[in-house]
Amino acid sequence: SLRKPLMLGVGYSASCGGMGTLIGTAPNGVLAAQGELFGLHINFASWMGFGMPLAVLLILLLWVYFVVAFKVPFKDSASSREGMQQFLDELGPMSQAEVRVGLVFLVTVAFWVSRKWLIKALSLPPFGDDTIAIGAAVAMFLIPARYKDGKVKRLMD
Repeated sequence: SLRKPLMLGVGYSASCGGMGTLIGTAPNGVLAAQGELFGLHINFASWMGFGMPLAVLLILLLWVYFVVAFKVPFKDSASSREGMQQFLDELGPMSQAEVRVGLVFLVTVAFWVSRKWLIKALSLPPFGDDTIAIGAAVAMFLIPARYKDGKVKRLMD
């Protein structure tokens, strides 16, 4: 049965994956703020340079552990393929709102990664990752989109 490894895997992988980005888990931000007190400047990109490879490595090790410890089968069943296809068919195409939320997320991440470069290149006043996150949240309240039910509403209404 895959119940136990699936439930444990979700929790463990969330813990491992949370190390990958500065906003992945609250202690990451606390460490970055404390580092500022000692002159250590940790931005989103520098954190990912360290955290993302570590997170990927830990998730791969976790996967190997689960395969060995729980004897997870590798056979591909036709019923699982059919079930997944049925699930995807029920979802249907992405709505305009889903696409726009994805774009807001991509723009937010792009700003997080390139914040220091943008400040230098465009001679902008200094701002932090928190300002970018607040800007993304405000954008979600302002951007309208058509949902699957045909109604036009703000992304966060």
